[in-house]
Amino acid sequence: MLVPPAHADVVVAYGERAYSPSDRPAIRFLHVDTSLAPGGMRDTARRFLARVAPAPDAAAIRPLLFHGDTHVSRAAFDLFAIARWILDREEERDARASDEHGRYPPEESVLARAGLLDRPVVDECCHAFGLELWRLAGRPASASPAGEWTLSVTLDVDSDGMFLGRRGLRTIRDAATTTGPGLTRVALAGALTLARLRPDPHLRIGELSEQLAALGVPATFFVQTHRAHALDSYALTAGSPLLPPLRRARALGHDIALHSSAAGLDGGPSLAAQFRRLRARGLDPAPLVRAHYLRTRAHGAWTATPLADSSLAYGARCGFRTGTCTPHRLPASHADGGWELPPCAMDSTLRHFENLGPESAFKRMTALLERVRALGGLGVLIVHPQNLEPLFWPGWRELLVDVVQWAVENGARIASLPKALAEAKETRRETLRRLNGDVLGV
Repeated sequence: MLVPPAHADVVVAYGERAYSPSDRPAIRFLHVDTSLAPGGMRDTARRFLARVAPAPDAAAIRPLLFHGDTHVSRAAFDLFAIARWILDREEERDARASDEHGRYPPEESVLARAGLLDRPVVDECCHAFGLELWRLAGRPASASPAGEWTLSVTLDVDSDGMFLGRRGLRTIRDAATTTGPGLTRVALAGALTLARLRPDPHLRIGELSEQLAALGVPATFFVQTHRAHALDSYALTAGSPLLPPLRRARALGHDIALHSSAAGLDGGPSLAAQFRRLRARGLDPAPLVRAHYLRTRAHGAWTATPLADSSLAYGARCGFRTGTCTPHRLPASHADGGWELPPCAMDSTLRHFENLGPESAFKRMTALLERVRALGGLGVLIVHPQNLEPLFWPGWRELLVDVVQWAVENGARIASLPKALAEAKETRRETLRRLNGDVLGV
């Protein structure tokens, strides 16, 4: 039960017996037992999402969730319990289905089944709650929250060379078997690279980091360290050709973080060992990890490791997997002190699974970011530097620049992922401080 002090405009009463003074307006929430069997909470969430799905935004959601007069409003659902169930990914605990990599598949998600993966619907519903508070307080309602929105550009380094070693053979094979630049053009580019007359297309990270710095974009490069699993792309050895361009990126003010080994599923190198290797290579990493696979299976790898996960997880679907564009803490069962900074779009997903070219991908990405803008949230993009080369991915490097420019023109503040995380933690601390100082009892 939350009991505001006497000077509060509106009381939020939570639970059947919650205190609700008659002299001030109040919103009453009925408590839902979160210890219900998973199926019970899933059914509750489905009914909730079915109710809000037709509404296009928070202003339209508000009258669907709250009913009452100018003095007392009653919530149709326990918004707090449902939001926590979605954010904590409780539906994944007893998952019976998985994709080819053992991850929870998007088609099983209650958000996907409600057609809501493209919307940060949890944020929208929380904003609808704010609008109802505003209404009861007799203050002018606003359909848009105050404050700016933020864009973070992140780059997953998944290749240490397009023509070096076995990668060269794979590149030539791809040119011969797929529709694209043609075998002759690719072979010529490979010859020039091996003759050191042209830099390897996958190693132009220094050039990319200079371009981003010139645009005022502090990016975060996620780097692998160990090749301990079939899905790992390379080992960051002392002689790795990635080191000079990555050090250049670090010198320009970009952040380096860990793209953890997929072997974390099966007891591979610890996160601590992987971070030690990043530090040993002189990259001064930020304490962030991108771990697409830890979200659903290798929870124990996070024990006593207060890092931030930022994983698309649904590799075949862009959108808001946890229904939010707001950084939030992960439950202890997933990460001890870990946070999720949820991405909403990834280049390889857009091309390989959603079958989009650069122009269509621009529309798709900006539509998702428009949802972030409307709520004042954080939009995180995942881009792969190896996908910005013009032979197999023509137009995608320009796409990244176009999206950044669109975001700036639409009021975005550009921040690195570590800065966005630090700000989210400070916001949480300040919110808890205010609650502890202003709330009479919990």
